[in-house]
Amino acid sequence: MAVKTTKSVANGTTKGKTRGASGRGTKSMALFSKTMKTPVGVLTLISTESALVAVWWGEDDPARGGRSLKRAGKEERTGPEAARGRTPRAPAVTEGQAVPVLEAAETQLREYFAGVRKTFDLPLDMRGTDFQKRVWRELLHIPYGETSSYATIAERIGEPQACRAVGAANGRNPISIIVPCHRVIGADGSLTGFGGGLKAKAFLLEHEARIAGRKPAEEKRIGASRSARHKAPGAQSGWLFAHEEGR
Repeated sequence: MAVKTTKSVANGTTKGKTRGASGRGTKSMALFSKTMKTPVGVLTLISTESALVAVWWGEDDPARGGRSLKRAGKEERTGPEAARGRTPRAPAVTEGQAVPVLEAAETQLREYFAGVRKTFDLPLDMRGTDFQKRVWRELLHIPYGETSSYATIAERIGEPQACRAVGAANGRNPISIIVPCHRVIGADGSLTGFGGGLKAKAFLLEHEARIAGRKPAEEKRIGASRSARHKAPGAQSGWLFAHEEGR
């Protein structure tokens, strides 16, 4: 069975291990959730015991997170069940239980909204297709206070003709804000779509621009040009992600 290993984007240092997302009968398959109020509304955080799996918009039923993860598992098709041609079952989601990963995620998000945190230091378990995870990992390299475009992301993952597919993957990012899909805008500087709504996207970009020392209005003007030269991988050394080895 594949093993997910949490590594730093910057230096590849191993921080910990969790079982593969499609493993059967393992304690790490359990999912936990909690909600938190933020300036952009209520967020629902979902994690395993060792990694953050999702940040949903709204005070949604956590079971929806389980069903969405089931769909991701169907797309990913890994582990013993997939090997037998079966779709992984939707995991149950437990609310209200104290889980260190959830507590850390809530604390760091509060610090982000307070303007005292620009990077996150959390283990992430990204669940999706290989292409989607390539896109999501590239999002982690867009610096705080800057933006990129779908075309630039497509080029950086080596798929310059896949702008539409990149847009679709960006729209299915399960870990909002922490994996900053809100930093992807149209080539003309327009906000384009966002799971939390355009008002929330504008708030996040203006918040980051203000903390970064730029006027919010500058974000739209320079976003497209900055996107073509956003920093290389490793620019945000605090980001962590969980990836699979041996596949």
